[in-house]
Amino acid sequence: MRLALRSRAELDAALGLSDDERSAIDALAAAGGLPLGVTPHFLSLIDRADANDPLRVQVVPRGAELSPSSWDRRDPLGEEELEAVPFLVHRYPDRVLLLATDRCASYCRFCTRKRWVGRGPGPSAHELEAAVAYVEGQPQVRELIVSGGDALLLGDDKLAWLLARVRRVPHLDVVRLATRMLAFAPMRVTRQLIGVLRAHLEVQGAPALYLLSHFNHPRELAPAACAAVSALVDAGVPVLNQTVLLRGVNDRREVLVALFRALTRLRARPYYLHQCDLAPGTEAFRVPLAEAQALVGSLRGELSGLSVPTFVVDVPGGLGKVALSQSAQVGDDDDAVVLRGFRGELGRYPKR
Repeated sequence: MRLALRSRAELDAALGLSDDERSAIDALAAAGGLPLGVTPHFLSLIDRADANDPLRVQVVPRGAELSPSSWDRRDPLGEEELEAVPFLVHRYPDRVLLLATDRCASYCRFCTRKRWVGRGPGPSAHELEAAVAYVEGQPQVRELIVSGGDALLLGDDKLAWLLARVRRVPHLDVVRLATRMLAFAPMRVTRQLIGVLRAHLEVQGAPALYLLSHFNHPRELAPAACAAVSALVDAGVPVLNQTVLLRGVNDRREVLVALFRALTRLRARPYYLHQCDLAPGTEAFRVPLAEAQALVGSLRGELSGLSVPTFVVDVPGGLGKVALSQSAQVGDDDDAVVLRGFRGELGRYPKR
């Protein structure tokens, strides 16, 4: 983290920036936008010779990030209106989202929380306690998602305190830790961290613990990242992966197939494939919805159900996630519906 590249000059020396990238970095810095940050690990995975490298475009600003769209929303998911107490979002009856830190190892240019991430302020210890106390008073809440920012930017001691605190909430069934650290700085998964997580799991009656990883491209699954995933799973922490569908990064079937196969082999379940949210400056990343649905529909013929994530759109304004897929039903009559198989052939299935 101390060695992360955070200035135009550092990135220029490492990658040889284009005029467009230099101008975008300067303009965003002047406007006080989402910070610049690239870890040495992630930098080592970028092909310097390719200006459109799918890893590079995720973390290096471009001029398109400064182009407004009529669909832009400062708070695409309506989280600020849904804050029950500071830093705790209560959208669904049985789940809450704790924004435990505003910091990330690197900063994705498509981030849905550009309004806050990397700039703070993050929650104080008192505010974290107040957030958990709120959950304690809501018996319908069964699940706590710890995100931010990045849950693994919490130090081991702070994470241990938080897990110990939520163990005192009797109605919690599940705690999820949402992180991009396995892609950006997989060395974060140390023996000490594994010890913190195992200590939680060994407490009788403790909420189940899941880790939500975030890999968008198969090249992010470097050997160190694979080792981190394996260490977590071997320690008894299930890994569920979230991927954001991004134009120019992973909007081709062969890329998604390679990513989801590799994750499944690592025992990391492809969980969600997200349509890119409507955060400012993200229009260039978004895949048109019909095209996205067709792409997701094409995966079924290439992958087993174990490897196909649910394609979801977060409805703007805090209305929650909805699952979308290309319908297999193409017609019907009095007796049957007409269904399209994965190769495109049509078959009839009775209604009764």
